[in-house]
Amino acid sequence: MEKPWGWIKAAMFPYNPVLVPKISPSEDPKKSKKLLKLWQNSMEKEKITHISEEIKEKVPVQLKNLKKFGIYPKRGILNIGGEVSYNLFPKITSFDRPEHISYDILKPYVTVYNGEVIYVNDQPIFCSGMGREIFIAKPGYFI
Repeated sequence: MEKPWGWIKAAMFPYNPVLVPKISPSEDPKKSKKLLKLWQNSMEKEKITHISEEIKEKVPVQLKNLKKFGIYPKRGILNIGGEVSYNLFPKITSFDRPEHISYDILKPYVTVYNGEVIYVNDQPIFCSGMGREIFIAKPGYFI
């Protein structure tokens, strides 16, 4: 069934959020590729702001996508006025080549989010009222 993308686009106006595809992990890889191609063609045909591929977990979001979301340059960069969160890992000396360390296997010793320590040595630290809304006035402003 064809989706009414024209109506969807009109309903999103004037904010025009960036649409991101999400495909079930149980989907066949060939079918997933076909669905992403169909997604890309539909979005380009209707001129809807979108991202062509899924956003993977535990992988940094690409700069071009951060720009589309309107997050760059305010968040996630080490500049004056920028905000960054980070993980600290224990020092490891048993690796021959440190560039091959798998950070998916290692657990961070400390996690800092916006200057607040939220995780230390396998223990989360819950702070009531922590968090805030990030308002993005215009997505895709830097594209």
